[in-house]
Amino acid sequence: MLDVDGKDKMDGEEPTLFHVLKRRKSCEAVEIRMIKDRQGIIYTRPQNIMNTFVQYVTQKYEPIDVDDTSIAIMEAAIPQTCPTVYADQLESPITYDEILMALRTGARHKAPGIDGLGLEFYTENWDTIKADLKDLLNRMVLHNQVPTQQKYGILVCLPKSNGDPTPDGYRPITLLTTKYKLLARDMVRRLRTITEKHLRSCQFCAVPGNTILDAVATVRDAITYAENTGTPLCMLTLDLRAL
Repeated sequence: MLDVDGKDKMDGEEPTLFHVLKRRKSCEAVEIRMIKDRQGIIYTRPQNIMNTFVQYVTQKYEPIDVDDTSIAIMEAAIPQTCPTVYADQLESPITYDEILMALRTGARHKAPGIDGLGLEFYTENWDTIKADLKDLLNRMVLHNQVPTQQKYGILVCLPKSNGDPTPDGYRPITLLTTKYKLLARDMVRRLRTITEKHLRSCQFCAVPGNTILDAVATVRDAITYAENTGTPLCMLTLDLRAL
């Protein structure tokens, strides 16, 4: 009943044939029944479809050659800060209040990760599991003891609107465990107060108060200024895409 819309059930109602059939229809609507590989071969068997996606994703995200010289140049251009200034803030043990804040800011009714435990499980059983949860998160942060299960996700491929029958026509989304997302959410909250002091105001991602709409407005105003003043202007758009 977790995936049944509120309008389709009454308070306290047990699952009926209507709910079962609607859920089955919903699952069938997103099931991938056919896929075409890069050689144009069409597969309809589930195992072959899965193998096609695995091969595609493996090739797409395989390790790439790295130019160590370029990395060194980039590091030299980054303003240096004292590494010990924020140590206490970033490396202090995670508290119950921080975990609760991460729980409350998480979206409900989302697909769980590999362990099958969604955000609602931790919220409903908070009093029972809070001590074990805090101990696990602190072992991950303070001692780098990350359980193997937290390092893996479930890859779900959602179709794009272009109707492409090849793996290129699907958008891969990784479902991570809730514990991993709670830890990431807390790390973001800690880092946010630091990044806003060091990132330039002209950057829009991860800068509090800046949005993508501000970036669009800046580009629009720059073009308008160049057109009205006759100022030569060159605009470069980079889209990072794995080939």
